[in-house]
Amino acid sequence: MATKLGNPAGGGAMPQAASVGTAIDGTEVHLDDVNTPALQLPTIHPNTPFLIAVHPNHWHINNGFLVPSFKMIPVKAGVEGAKVSGNGVDMSKPKQVAAAKGFTIIPTSAGPGGRSYLRAHRVVGGTAYLTAWDTARSGEASSEFDQAAFHDWVWDLVARGVLPPPSVLGLRRERKSIADVHMKDANQSRVSVEAEARAQVSAAALKAIDKRIAQLTKAKPAIRPDTAEDVEVDA
Repeated sequence: MATKLGNPAGGGAMPQAASVGTAIDGTEVHLDDVNTPALQLPTIHPNTPFLIAVHPNHWHINNGFLVPSFKMIPVKAGVEGAKVSGNGVDMSKPKQVAAAKGFTIIPTSAGPGGRSYLRAHRVVGGTAYLTAWDTARSGEASSEFDQAAFHDWVWDLVARGVLPPPSVLGLRRERKSIADVHMKDANQSRVSVEAEARAQVSAAALKAIDKRIAQLTKAKPAIRPDTAEDVEVDA
């Protein structure tokens, strides 16, 4: 007798296999809480906040700009007579010492644009204090200094009477130093392209210094040889 095929007990359709290649939607995954690589901190050595002090005898030509060689006075108890005062540091003694040596201390509030000239940067190992003209870069151990901007700021302070101009004594000393270098490079310029290029730079520096000396000597009355302005100041 023939067997009749049909649905198994309980009834229902036969299961069908899914088609191969059917697109399957995925579920969104958010990784907002995963830490992403951050910029490396600069590797400049941490240091102490400082004040900038300038001496009229210590100006020089740097990259074509006549600028002062500024001194950094650390704001730290125990350095140059500084003392702890309340929650801060009493800088009266360091300021007196600097002034006695002929330095003018520039307050941080006299920075470019009326802002402070001091900047705090997070670096490997702590905090590095740099000037407003320094640019710190990720992962690097040194900063870049904007000489042109520093030059403009300094000469603005001179024009406003905040800083004294460079002294004739200091400029003449700088001129002698550059003239010695210029003579050496000029003598070598016939056989060295590099020396010729350096000679051109030093010649321009001499011209700039001569111009400034002429301006200063013209603007000021003659000074007797025994006056204080003609005396070398140790700094």
